[in-house]
Amino acid sequence: MRTWWLVCVLLALPWLTPQYVMAQPQCGFVDSVGFPVDVDTFQLMQDFAVPSYRHRGWYHTAEDWFGGRGTSYGQPVRAIAAGRVTLSSPIVWGRDGGVVILEHTFPDGSIYYSQYGHLIESDAVRFPQPYTCVAAGDILGLVGEARPAPHLHFEIRVRNADLPGPGYTERDPIEEGYRRPSQMIRNWQIWLSPAHRWHLGLLDETGPATPPISLGDESLIFLDTDRVSRLTPDGRVLWRVNLEQTAVALLDTANSVTIVYDNGHMQQVDYDGAVQQSWDIGSSFSGAPITPNNLYVLPTADGALVALSPNAHEILWRVPDIPAITNWAFEGGLLALMTTTRELIVLDLNGAILQRDRLDGSGAVAVIPSGGLLAYANGGLWQIQTARLENSTSATQGGAAFVAEDGRVFVFDNEVLSAFDNARQVVWQVLLPGVTGTTTLSLYGDVLLLITTQGNIAAVRVSDGGLCGILHIYGDERTRTWHRLGGDGVLRIAIAGQIVGLDWSTLLGVCD
Repeated sequence: MRTWWLVCVLLALPWLTPQYVMAQPQCGFVDSVGFPVDVDTFQLMQDFAVPSYRHRGWYHTAEDWFGGRGTSYGQPVRAIAAGRVTLSSPIVWGRDGGVVILEHTFPDGSIYYSQYGHLIESDAVRFPQPYTCVAAGDILGLVGEARPAPHLHFEIRVRNADLPGPGYTERDPIEEGYRRPSQMIRNWQIWLSPAHRWHLGLLDETGPATPPISLGDESLIFLDTDRVSRLTPDGRVLWRVNLEQTAVALLDTANSVTIVYDNGHMQQVDYDGAVQQSWDIGSSFSGAPITPNNLYVLPTADGALVALSPNAHEILWRVPDIPAITNWAFEGGLLALMTTTRELIVLDLNGAILQRDRLDGSGAVAVIPSGGLLAYANGGLWQIQTARLENSTSATQGGAAFVAEDGRVFVFDNEVLSAFDNARQVVWQVLLPGVTGTTTLSLYGDVLLLITTQGNIAAVRVSDGGLCGILHIYGDERTRTWHRLGGDGVLRIAIAGQIVGLDWSTLLGVCD
C-alpha cells in the first residue's frame, strides 16, 4: 500500500514543477476597462446590494442589466478588461444558464474578478476555455433566458476566483468580498486615463457630506464619516482626527476648522490637526453650510435654516420651513436658493423671505458679475430684482447656469449646453447626451467646466463650444460634488466616496 502511494507521488511530481505552474498564462496588466454590455441600450434593473423579496430579503451581489423586452436575449456579453478565465461553464447554474469568471490584474497590483451570469452559447459564439487569456471587449457569451426576464447578472469581487456564487448573500455584500460593478468600472476608467494624478478613497461612499476646506498650499481638510483629515497637495493623508460624535459640516474659521456636530456641538481644530476649544450653539444641524458674505448658513434637523456669526459662536437668525437646497447664489445682499421641492426662495441677510415661487421644473441660480442674480427656471432666464423676476430671454427649463464677467450666460438643460452673448442671443449650442445628475458650471479662462453628481465631467471651449475633454467618474445622486482648480494645475474633485486629482492641461487636450 505504501509502495503504491509512493508511485502516485512520483507520477504527480511533473505536475507540481514550476514549468507546469507557469503553463497557466500570464495575461498582463489591465490598460483599459469598459462595461460588458452597451449602457446606451441596456438599463440597470436591479442594483448592487439591494434586498430582494424573492430571495428572503438577501442582498444582491451584482448588477442586473436588461436590454429591453424582446431585445435582451441573444445579445453579446463582452469582457470588461483583459484577463484570465478562471471559470467557464454553460451549465453551472442549471436552468439559470452559464457563467464565465475572469481574473484581472491592474497596474497597482490589485486583482479583481468579474463574473458574467445567465449566459448561453451559440454556433457562432462559444464560451472561452478555462485558463486562457481574453482581451478587453472579447465576446464571452450571449444573454440567455433567466428569471424574471433575459438579463446579464454582472458581478465584481475580490475573492472566490472560480465559484459562481449564489447571486444573493445574507450579509452585506461588501463584507463578503463583492464590489459595486459600475463604481469599479467608472473609477478605473478615470484612474487609467492620462489625466489621472492621484486619488483617495473615502469611507463614506456618498461623500463628501460637506465641502472640503482648501488651504493656500492646495492641501485639503475634509470630513469622512467619523474622522477629519488633511490631504497633501499630491493626495497623501497628512493627519487624522477621529471623532466620537456625528459631524455634518466643516467651517473655515480664522486659521482653523470648526467641526459642526449634528447635536449643535462645535469643535475647533487647527490646520496642523491639534484639537482646540469647543462650545455648544443651541441648535441641531443636518447638513453642509452655504457661506454668503462671511456668514455660515446651515440646515437644521427640523427643516429650518440657521445663520451663524463669522466665528460660529452665535446664532444670528433662523428661518423655518426651508426644504433641502440644491443650488444657491449670493449678491447685493440677496441670497437666492433653489430647493429639492422646485422652489425659488430669496432672502436678505437678516433672514427675511423676500420671494418664494413654485417652479414648473428644476432650476438654478447664478451671480451676475455686474450686479444682481439670475435664475434659470420656468423655461427662461430671469433676473432677480428685489422680490420679483423679470424675464430676460427664453430657454428650456433645466439644471445649471453661469454668468461670465463680460455678461455672457451659459446654461445647461440636462441635454444641451447653450451660450448666450450679453444681449441674450444664442451664440452656440452643444449636445451632451448621457449627462445626468445635478449639474454645476464653472468658468476657467476660456474653458467652461461641467460636473454632475452622476460623475460626468466635460470641458468646453467658450469661444466656439468645442469639446475639449470629457470623462466619466462614478457618481451618485445622493452625493454632493465639490471641485477646485489649483494653482498647481490640478483639478481636485470630491464625489461619491473619493477625492481625485486630475491634470488640467491633459484633461483639456486639444484646447490646452
